[in-house]
Amino acid sequence: MLYLPEILIIIYKNMYGMDQGREPEQMKQIHCPKCSSLIAADARFCGICGVEITKPEDEFRFNGEAAARAAAGTALYGRKAVLDEVVRLCGFAAEGYGNLMYIQGPAGIGKSSVLADMEETARAGGFQVVRLSGLSEYSQLTFHPLTCLLEYALEMKKTDSFAEVGRNLDNLTRFGLKQYDIERIRDLIMVDEASEDRHMPDEKNRLMSLAAAFMRLILALSDHRPLFIGFDHLHWFDAYTLDFISKLAGNIRRRHILMAVCDRENLARLKGADNLHFMHLEKLSGRDILYIA
Repeated sequence: MLYLPEILIIIYKNMYGMDQGREPEQMKQIHCPKCSSLIAADARFCGICGVEITKPEDEFRFNGEAAARAAAGTALYGRKAVLDEVVRLCGFAAEGYGNLMYIQGPAGIGKSSVLADMEETARAGGFQVVRLSGLSEYSQLTFHPLTCLLEYALEMKKTDSFAEVGRNLDNLTRFGLKQYDIERIRDLIMVDEASEDRHMPDEKNRLMSLAAAFMRLILALSDHRPLFIGFDHLHWFDAYTLDFISKLAGNIRRRHILMAVCDRENLARLKGADNLHFMHLEKLSGRDILYIA
């Protein structure tokens, strides 16, 4: 007669294939990309929320040596500490521990140039690289900086019109976006800037749906290959995009994502994030300038 503990052991062995000689290291667990529940690494669906689990085509290996070479080869003087931190945090992101780098400094200090070198360092290590920049002429358009994600995901050119991008939006289904998400994005990029439709009674729900769609797109991109995503010129971002960045920072802790945010000295944001790495760019001293010259 079997007692309850013995029965449980048998059930456990059958569930995980231990009777077939399955090695313990094969019984790995991962976090569900939607609800973060622990599930078997080879599961096709999450048993809690039911979402389909997508696997990258090839196992990713972060090329830390190439990233370090790219960081060492920068033409910028006095910014080595920032790029060394990029290499270190890319290593963490490759393992699924996302972080946020906050690059702060006054106008003209060279934040965008530093961001460009950060991007090259991450790209050399094998990361996908996306930059979302704010522009003064679009500062009043909701979520406009996020539209660059569509160009990257759909492999469109910057010269392509919004109409052309709109015709390719259905391809976003391969990233797990639903038709409802796609229609919300289509409304965003095709709407007339002067249209009164942007002030409909359900505006709040529309914006929440858009934010959720862009969030899913970013997370889906990182599931394919680790992602470095840079946000530049935050002083030209609309309030909704700034709120989106704050929420994204909280969602990348267990993701293959390294975020970099460039902000002016008097516009500090996101200081409450516990995965924040703050970097303040100082002006070069007179001695540094003479050395460069």
